[in-house]
Amino acid sequence: LLPSLLVLAVLTVVCILIARQGRDAIIQQRQETERKAALEAALAESRTQAMVSQIQPHFIFNVLNTIYELCDEEPETAQKAIDEFSTYLRLNVDTLSSIKNVPFSKELEHIRTYLSLEQLRFGNRIHTEFDIETENFEVPPLSLQPLVENAVKHGICRRKEGGTIQITTRDRDSFFFISIVDNGVGFDVTAQRPDGKTHVGLENTRERLRIGCGADMKVESVPGAGTRIEISIPKEKQNESNRAG
Repeated sequence: LLPSLLVLAVLTVVCILIARQGRDAIIQQRQETERKAALEAALAESRTQAMVSQIQPHFIFNVLNTIYELCDEEPETAQKAIDEFSTYLRLNVDTLSSIKNVPFSKELEHIRTYLSLEQLRFGNRIHTEFDIETENFEVPPLSLQPLVENAVKHGICRRKEGGTIQITTRDRDSFFFISIVDNGVGFDVTAQRPDGKTHVGLENTRERLRIGCGADMKVESVPGAGTRIEISIPKEKQNESNRAG
């Protein structure tokens, strides 16, 4: 009788353990599903916010005014500007239908288009330097272009003589490296803005990069000297994204 009771007790314990493991697996799967759903919702919202923030009325009006002025004096340049502006708007709108990260090459195309349009307005006040060692990675759509726009609007264009923006990529052992550097007016990264808020745009971009590809973003700036932004994207996260796709 005793051995039978012992066997029954062991079987009972085993059944309880199996039931608990099954329950824990179900809970873990449910939590993972909820986490992925929340992440997709956050990314979708950030894409929408990014697109809306980039299609600014003042930028549209400025570009259209520039094109209008070119129509009589430089019609060929005006035609090129219209084509670039169309590309710029298309890339923004495409962001809404993008549910995944995009190749860096596509983000770089958008950056080049934006800078080309700004150079039409500001001429030789804006200089650009590209040192692109690699494009073999992905980033959240419209995550880098706002950083470049900040460098132009709040950095080099606030200097009477203008300045230079440098964009660099490198392929390291365990991560991809991006730097966006300008020699504009710079700013105090710890200071609050006149409205009492911190630099919300930078923080939003930092969060999008962190959520979208596990990236780390560092910002260094010296008032009167310029700003350096460095982004490190783990290759491990890129591999996970590719496997998930």
